[in-house]
Amino acid sequence: MTERSNAATNVLYMLRKAGLGVRVCLLMLGASASTAEELTAPEIAALIRYVRLNEPKAFESITTPLMNLLIRAGEVRASDCAA
Repeated sequence: MTERSNAATNVLYMLRKAGLGVRVCLLMLGASASTAEELTAPEIAALIRYVRLNEPKAFESITTPLMNLLIRAGEVRASDCAA
């Protein structure tokens, strides 16, 4: 499993755990993927934006995984600059 699909799976799991109907939201947003691995980066981004605007309580459940993802991405970029 790639890092992107692992991050997507984690975000989807946390949203489901918070009680959000993830599949319904994805269908409403036009995402036709049946698994987390099939979701594209723009589809995941659209879901996160939708949740941030319409489901603030559910968004709180994914703030930690998102911050961890952003911190790891920043560390990778910093190490690329040092090389």
